[in-house]
Amino acid sequence: MPDNTAPRRCIVVTPFYPPSGLPPAHRARLFVRHLSSFGWTPTVITVDPRDREEPPETSLEATLPVGIRTEHVRALPARWTRRIGIGDLALRALPGLALRAVRVAREESGAIVLLIVPPWYGLWLAPVIAWGGRTPVVVDYVDPWQIQRTATLKSRLASWIARHTEGVSLRGVSGLFAVADQIIADVRARSAALRAAPAGAAPYGFEPTDWGLVGEPSGPRAPPSGQLPMRIVYLGAISEAQLPVLSALLDALASLRDQEPATATRLRLELYGTTYATGARALPRAMDLVRQRGLEAQVMEHPTRLPYAEALGLTAGADVNLVLGDTTQYYAASKLMPVLSAQRPILALLHAATDPAALLRRLGGRGLVCYGTPDAPSPSAAVSAIARTLIDLLHGRIPVVTADFAGDAALTSRTAERMTGALAAVLDQVANQRWRAA
Repeated sequence: MPDNTAPRRCIVVTPFYPPSGLPPAHRARLFVRHLSSFGWTPTVITVDPRDREEPPETSLEATLPVGIRTEHVRALPARWTRRIGIGDLALRALPGLALRAVRVAREESGAIVLLIVPPWYGLWLAPVIAWGGRTPVVVDYVDPWQIQRTATLKSRLASWIARHTEGVSLRGVSGLFAVADQIIADVRARSAALRAAPAGAAPYGFEPTDWGLVGEPSGPRAPPSGQLPMRIVYLGAISEAQLPVLSALLDALASLRDQEPATATRLRLELYGTTYATGARALPRAMDLVRQRGLEAQVMEHPTRLPYAEALGLTAGADVNLVLGDTTQYYAASKLMPVLSAQRPILALLHAATDPAALLRRLGGRGLVCYGTPDAPSPSAAVSAIARTLIDLLHGRIPVVTADFAGDAALTSRTAERMTGALAAVLDQVANQRWRAA
């Protein structure tokens, strides 16, 4: 029988890891930073930075703990694979990740593998690692794989692949983790074998020390006076499911322009990092909607993803920070915590049933506008409420949300450390089941 008093090891398999600044890389970075506090020693298996397409953010490497074993594998060059329509990093690195994960799992006997997805095709690694490495696998769902498809051929193909391979990939998986309970519930509804498996969820946790990359926010300040514009800043990729919400915000801006032009001209909407693509492939996500409403003078879009430190700086310097939800109930708002800690007014457009909406309601966030309610069943039904909230923001009638990160349990639970603690609890359950089985 294995010795359950021995140091416990967690092998984190994640194609994205610093110096990558994409969301899965941050998720992995924060887990690795705090796992040892909960009795787990991490090892990281990731793709060589030379084979990733996003610009490196070397400042993030300073936020990693020292002495962590990190294994890099090579991936097929994107400049070759994109000729046949394949750019996904997990697909390009699938053989290397599989072989290295199996080898390390056998070397670190008794370890548990944490597989972070997306990129979604990395989920295909789960049964290979579980069988070849003879080790339990826990999958961390940063986003759900099976989502509503769009009309494009690529989306329909991706949806078909998700429906037909997710279940097979999850066979043999020993535990689940996710950013929202609803994702766990949906996966369990599709995979009967996982209904009794250890599972847990925690929203994105913010690491307060990350402000050291740019300097602490200066604190609350008065709204712009006179004719100065009010800058409403949004940072993050815009998904298909977010476009109806963005459309409602643009309709509200257009309505104000028509009804109160002097007021509307003071509003500026700035959208940054609206796509994960880089260089010439970073095509605007919002500008067609903006042009349809004639709002080019008030809305700016920078589609290329910004470095994390630069994004934090924009959050700290915004007049208003925008939290843009989507049409699902499991939206987790990865940037909500830095937005709260930036001490700026917040405009949050969210489905009423989501966890971020519940948190902002509890904190008394007056800049919250909800849809998915009897009065506003869809984002388009909330346009008037959004317009009224924009006017209130402009006139300083919406204060900064008071967020006690030290004393409020709902906020401390959303730190990176608490997020990792929730993951460690799932790892503990999986480890205990393994020992009992042995």
